[in-house]
Amino acid sequence: VFRKRLDEYLSDKLANLCPDCQRRRQRNIFRLLDCKKESCQEILRASPQSLESLCRSCQLHEEKLEEYLRLSSIPYELDKNLVRGLDYYTGTVFEVSHQALGAQDAIAGGGRYDTLIEELGGPALPAIGFACGVERLMAAMEREGISPPLEFKPDVYIIALGEKERRKGF
Repeated sequence: VFRKRLDEYLSDKLANLCPDCQRRRQRNIFRLLDCKKESCQEILRASPQSLESLCRSCQLHEEKLEEYLRLSSIPYELDKNLVRGLDYYTGTVFEVSHQALGAQDAIAGGGRYDTLIEELGGPALPAIGFACGVERLMAAMEREGISPPLEFKPDVYIIALGEKERRKGF
């Protein structure tokens, strides 16, 4: 639904988009949201929002995710134009950033890719993944005065079986 709404919105604005965005529209229209050119960003500011087009299941997922972040006192902000650099993401995507790192402030990022394993020849399995920039993480820790642990061993493992238990475990 969102893809269609975004495509309809952009259809009469193509001439005003940069050549990269014009190409991206054909391959993966969501990549336009990641364009850094101010002229394209100006057009995209008034574009339809992804959160306005969520199916009921996706709305519930997004609400649950925000609930877990609040329960954990993790500060977050919703970025309507956040796009990961790979086209196989199928749901929620995220980035972890640190403002002291400047323009390249992303430390980690990832998201859902429920069709990737099957696209690579495996079984149909939902998946989530992320990558972390160790150098950026170390730079952020240094700026916060945090020394990396020499050794890490978890003290507790939590396995939650059911929604009530998942909330408590989280």
